[in-house]
Amino acid sequence: MQILRVSPSYSSQESPGSGLNAYSHTVNSRFESYVLTEYSDKTLFDSPNSTIKKLQVPKFKLLHNSHFFFFSFLLKAIQIFIFLLKSLPTLYKYRFKIIHCYTPIHIFTGLLSKIFFKSKLFVSLHGTDLVTLKKIRMQNILFYIADCVLLTSNAMYKDFPQKYHHKIRFMGNGFDEKIFFNKALSRRKQIITVGGLRWQKNQELLIRAFYHSNLYEHGFKLTLVGNGKLKDKLHNLVFSLGLTDSVEFIDELSQHELSVIYNESSLFALSSVSEGSPKVVIEAMACGLPVVSTNVGDISSIVGDLGAICDSNIECFSKALTTSVNKTWAGESISKYISYRSWSRITDNLDNIYLEF
Repeated sequence: MQILRVSPSYSSQESPGSGLNAYSHTVNSRFESYVLTEYSDKTLFDSPNSTIKKLQVPKFKLLHNSHFFFFSFLLKAIQIFIFLLKSLPTLYKYRFKIIHCYTPIHIFTGLLSKIFFKSKLFVSLHGTDLVTLKKIRMQNILFYIADCVLLTSNAMYKDFPQKYHHKIRFMGNGFDEKIFFNKALSRRKQIITVGGLRWQKNQELLIRAFYHSNLYEHGFKLTLVGNGKLKDKLHNLVFSLGLTDSVEFIDELSQHELSVIYNESSLFALSSVSEGSPKVVIEAMACGLPVVSTNVGDISSIVGDLGAICDSNIECFSKALTTSVNKTWAGESISKYISYRSWSRITDNLDNIYLEF
């Protein structure tokens, strides 16, 4: 059986985390894959047992600002239509049994194949996709069109009526066990967080909680990995709190570099106001790190008792940081516990779901 995977982006040497789900499923699947993705000049990772085709389309971003939403939606629709037209030769030639769209953006490519070639249509749904679908009131249309909707977060079930639950399967995010594993290195007094410097990640809460905990007075450092619009604001906050010697900012890292810094750290922290099933939490745990996080998405069920889940306020978060760094954790036990989230196991489950249909 050959699977067509339709993803706006795909993992590359320059951006390994972009389109990671599609790449990981392609690499680990027992089935042959054909990948359609939007053109970029990045060096895409090779995938065994697969063909990758980049389609040249104009790039437009869907804006949620109410003043520009309709105009940006129209431009995005043009982009989607051009992608659909350019995918036609591939659809006609191969007549795939399974079409897997990794966001609803290109669902009409899958719908066309469903109508004319009797393909089964699978759609992966992330938290940001759900926000957009609600914005344009298309979530019910998605479930009517799709044969199966794959959720990255169990918490998303509540957003859909009971009558659609038979079409839903939980998939979740995973980690590459060849990269992320506990290397049993000596760990430094370092708390690490990974994510874009934007309001959803709420790094201001983490910085203020770190300051409130006084851990910096005991030699602990806080390292923030990522880039984004709030970088200058967060730098200024660190300066105003007198933490310039205790808080470090690092730009985006490759997966191999992340694995190294995870294994050098003693605690992973996430202060987000919104998440689904964040890969960074799973990857950090695979490297043996306990986790302190706000109670969002699936994080509490992922972490279990191998860390601390707290409210989104400074007092609770600072207390959780202090308690967690003073507790003795068994890194091997943490990495063993999270092993069920490896991409190979998740993809094996996905392959079995394909066979159901």
